Amino acid sequence: MQIDGHHAGTYVAARLAGFAHGEAQTIAYAAQYVDDATNDGLIEFSNSSFLYARTASAHRMIDAGNLLEIQNHLAWLPFHFLPGNDLLPAGEHPSGGEQHQLACHPDSPVARDMLRHSLTDRNSLRGLHRLGIAMHVYADTFSHQGFVGAMSPLNRISKATSGDAALDRHIRKATERQLFARIWCKSRAIVSFLTTLFVVACHAHKSPVRFALDFFRHDPLGHAAGGCFPDLPFLVWQFHNAENLPIHRDNPAIYLDALNMMVRAMSAWRAGDYTMALEKYPGMSAADTSIARKLFCGLKDPRGEVRHAQWCEAIRAGLFSFGSADVHYVAKGAGSWKAAALGSCRDKDRRFETYVYSADFLHSHWKLFHDAAQAHRNDVVHDILPNYGICAA
Repeated sequence: MQIDGHHAGTYVAARLAGFAHGEAQTIAYAAQYVDDATNDGLIEFSNSSFLYARTASAHRMIDAGNLLEIQNHLAWLPFHFLPGNDLLPAGEHPSGGEQHQLACHPDSPVARDMLRHSLTDRNSLRGLHRLGIAMHVYADTFSHQGFVGAMSPLNRISKATSGDAALDRHIRKATERQLFARIWCKSRAIVSFLTTLFVVACHAHKSPVRFALDFFRHDPLGHAAGGCFPDLPFLVWQFHNAENLPIHRDNPAIYLDALNMMVRAMSAWRAGDYTMALEKYPGMSAADTSIARKLFCGLKDPRGEVRHAQWCEAIRAGLFSFGSADVHYVAKGAGSWKAAALGSCRDKDRRFETYVYSADFLHSHWKLFHDAAQAHRNDVVHDILPNYGICAA
């Protein structure tokens, strides 16, 4: 999913689950910030000997960290491609082996366990932040279904198309423009990327060219071989999977299902229901479902930020049953959680910054998000996945 689903869609789901406006804002911000928390390492303060260790829950498209298998397990698996164990319960293993254990599946038993673990923070200061992170991961189990959050042969797909050649070209050109814009602005990242490529290729006993070809073609990362097709809510498309079988994807139907299940999951969370028996909660009304369907199907710009602005306008117009609300999101810079906590307006931190510490830092949204992210990753990697026989870092 992109920002329209992770931020605006999560806000809508939270309100429909009964959360107040301010609570829903926090949940939705945390859900989207999972994609934008790309810096890790220690935070040092110029006026204090205190330290804080933040965590990165994502890497950018050209981040060298994407080449490192350990980073895939620390970021992509717990936050974006939650392993689904082929929809089998804990203690049972799919016949396809480890790769099929790692493949993402919507609303899997692993996902339900992840939702249960998020309840451990329900009454803490970081409770809503933890819920937002869980909603990001849960939503991605729908949009990323069938893909593995690591370099995997299961990610080899081909012939991805919507059946509309002009639309396919428009989507691919928009994606290329975004990638080239990042590359142009991130010359230092390119150096890091190429250096890491050389080091990791040598470790794998391959030439850098062969390693790069394997990375993007032979064993792609996530849905890289399909571009952004899985992340476009309006798209109905087809592709051939790793076994060369034709697969049909109806993204609007998938996204509507995800939004409805998010409403149920957050209703269960509000009720403190550790069973996470989501089927007993009502989900979206027919009227709200109709509005969401129109937005998913009707907003066909491949740029997520453009669709996000249109979702926010629909919310301000009071189209959903909870009425009119003003929603907004600022990832970095003035108005962001990070700026409020640290005073930093940079998109990518260097390694030698220091910040001014204040007592408010301990209760800032930014710190609470990172606290929640570390708790989430620890639970997924060290408690949940081992129950399914999965070792992820």
